[in-house]
Amino acid sequence: MSNRKGTGVIVTIVVVLLLSIVGIWHNASFREMGELRSEFADEMEIALSTSRMSLGSEIRELRDIHNQAKDLDVVPWASDAHDDLLLGMDLIIRGFLAFQSQDSEEAVSNYFERAERAINNYDNHRFTR
Repeated sequence: MSNRKGTGVIVTIVVVLLLSIVGIWHNASFREMGELRSEFADEMEIALSTSRMSLGSEIRELRDIHNQAKDLDVVPWASDAHDDLLLGMDLIIRGFLAFQSQDSEEAVSNYFERAERAINNYDNHRFTR
């Protein structure tokens, strides 16, 4: 009888440890995505105040942050949020590229509107988990 109690205690400890690890991984995933989203937003503010001809370096900075976000190892249930964050970042970069190459205002606006929807979807995932 005491052997079964010992096994039950060990199983309980293992389950608690696994849940703790999963919780830490979950929090780390959303924390890292949030930090990169914030860094990207800061860089985007700089890009918005940069002249069309000087946007190249700001676009490179945005791409670097996007690549860092792409390389994140997120928990499986955060993959939709991760995908939305990456899509939003990508569309913002494309919007700046379209602006830089003097595409139509409609084309540029389209990128930024779609980016806003993707980032809003990311926020919805992030705050409903």
